[in-house]
Amino acid sequence: MAPLHPARIVLKWATLVLFIGTGLFAVGTLVLFLVVRAESSKQAPLQTGPVAGVPGLFAIEDRGVNFYLLKRGAQLIAFDAGRDPRANARALDSLGLDAQSVTAVFLTHSDSDHCGGAGLFSNARVYLSRAEEPLATGKIRRLLAFKNAYFSEHTALDDGQTVPVEGLAIQAIATPGHTPGSLCFLAGDTLLFAGDTLALYDGKAAVFSDLFNMSSARQKRSLHRLSALTHVVFAATGHHGVTGRFQEAIASWR
Repeated sequence: MAPLHPARIVLKWATLVLFIGTGLFAVGTLVLFLVVRAESSKQAPLQTGPVAGVPGLFAIEDRGVNFYLLKRGAQLIAFDAGRDPRANARALDSLGLDAQSVTAVFLTHSDSDHCGGAGLFSNARVYLSRAEEPLATGKIRRLLAFKNAYFSEHTALDDGQTVPVEGLAIQAIATPGHTPGSLCFLAGDTLLFAGDTLALYDGKAAVFSDLFNMSSARQKRSLHRLSALTHVVFAATGHHGVTGRFQEAIASWR
């Protein structure tokens, strides 16, 4: 039998390597999908509607994530913005709320499930952490080859900065961990919007999933910081609903 031509040998091995590589990629993608699905199944966002315990507060559910609208007179303040402007427009319509009444959008971080719907609120000023901008603009990676892509015009906020909106003081609190520039927002003295800085399990504050956090170690320090907010009564999260007993929920982090 005549020996194979060198070009055929190279082609044979290249085909084998390509076949193995494709198989490994497919297996890896499936494993990642299953892990993400398992982690997501632990989340418990609220259904779209008024939030019990806080008059004028509404939760909007957008494929597994909540953002919140706080009514102040005839105007609305948004905390995060969900994924999809069209889906969120329908949700607001179902509640009799007008997207054009939103005057401010406070983004806890730049992941697409929290900021992708911000374009719906064309009359609003958008606020984002200054420390989040390198991630938001894709200068640093979110995970491996994945980058965030929030390029919209916004006002940058620093830790501790307070913004008056519709007669209500909104304070930015730096809580890095989920992302480098994650913020929580304290509305007045008693209402906290936490985004993905904390999870709630059986009424207790916990670290958000390690799978999605860029640094769970930093997030733990952020939870310790939040535990010092002794006037907060009510906290709203992105994926784990709300608690009207924040002091009990956060007690173990003091």
